[in-house]
Amino acid sequence: MNKSVRVSILALAMGFSQFIWADGFGEEGVSNVDAYEGKPVVAQNGIEEVGVVSAVFTPGVDSDGKPMGASERFFSSVKTVFFDTELDGLEGREITHRWFYQGKMVFEEGFVVDKSKFNAVSKKHMEPRKVGEWRVEVRQKDTLLEEKTFTYLAGI
Repeated sequence: MNKSVRVSILALAMGFSQFIWADGFGEEGVSNVDAYEGKPVVAQNGIEEVGVVSAVFTPGVDSDGKPMGASERFFSSVKTVFFDTELDGLEGREITHRWFYQGKMVFEEGFVVDKSKFNAVSKKHMEPRKVGEWRVEVRQKDTLLEEKTFTYLAGI
């Protein structure tokens, strides 16, 4: 089996539907140059992850902006929920956190990624009456990069 077939099978097996074939590597290879569309791309040296490295909900962040714990459930005694995303390889792009409650977007915050490894944190001041499931999308233009949910519970 030649290398291009192996790379294609690997890319498909890992769920990658977007990758490009490029010349100039001295051998068959795949380039990540200008190919990013919100999904990991295959590079000559294997798999290169770009996009959202981690995404967590947290009740607070420390002085360095790092999450202080992570959870997918918060009681109404928590007045603010933070959404922390660690991004890699998105320098020069704009990303957005979109917060949804009962299927409706209720808050949006945008970020301009100014370095290769970037931490984006948005926060939502919670209303005790808005219990139930919440969802946050991480988007780059119209491309969904990540989606996470948490539950906001009455009481305590």
